[in-house]
Amino acid sequence: MFFKTIYYPVKIKGGAWGSLTASGLLFFSFSVLLTSRAHAAQPYRYEITPAAVSAYTLVVGLRFSEAREAIQQLKTSDQRNLISGHLDNYIDCLSVYISEDESALARLKRRKSDRMGMLQQGNAQSPYYRYAQANVRLQWAMAHLKFGEYFTAFAEVSKALRLLRQNEELFPDFLPNKKDMALLQAAAGVIPDQFKWGVKMLTGLDGNIAQARKSLEQILLKSKGNHF
Repeated sequence: MFFKTIYYPVKIKGGAWGSLTASGLLFFSFSVLLTSRAHAAQPYRYEITPAAVSAYTLVVGLRFSEAREAIQQLKTSDQRNLISGHLDNYIDCLSVYISEDESALARLKRRKSDRMGMLQQGNAQSPYYRYAQANVRLQWAMAHLKFGEYFTAFAEVSKALRLLRQNEELFPDFLPNKKDMALLQAAAGVIPDQFKWGVKMLTGLDGNIAQARKSLEQILLKSKGNHF
């Protein structure tokens, strides 16, 4: 017994139309399904690739339009790399801080929970898992401080510190983590006296500037080539 060959119209490259048999269409659909599943099976990760470094350089250089384009290219070419979310958040917070636009703070801070949720999809065994989340919180703390929202800012710092301290226990040699801890210690040392009680209560930081400077000098010697 023979089955009647049926041809199905399909659109091919260049906009032209062609045809596939039923068996060909089935094979095509199955191939797409396998490709989609293989892509979905790839784990999320945190990887400092050359593309991520280029985007980061643009962000810290305040070249935001170019940085957004670079981050979008990173998302397209490396969809499972969560570093793009970290960079997106950095742009938002720097934009708020520099523009001094309170309406921008109200609009952009809504994205924080989405970014945190995205970063939490990564591998919890990576040293960047807690570090990236802590960085997002520290970036928003900076933005809240700009507009005098001290309690919110100190609360974000407290949550970031908790993540950094957990990370320090798990990965004691992870330099980016040490860098953030030292910077926070230094920042606590220059907080105006009227706010030091809040910093001490919410973060436990005593603001030892001399110790922070010593730590940063040691980190800088070891961290050449580390961009985050």
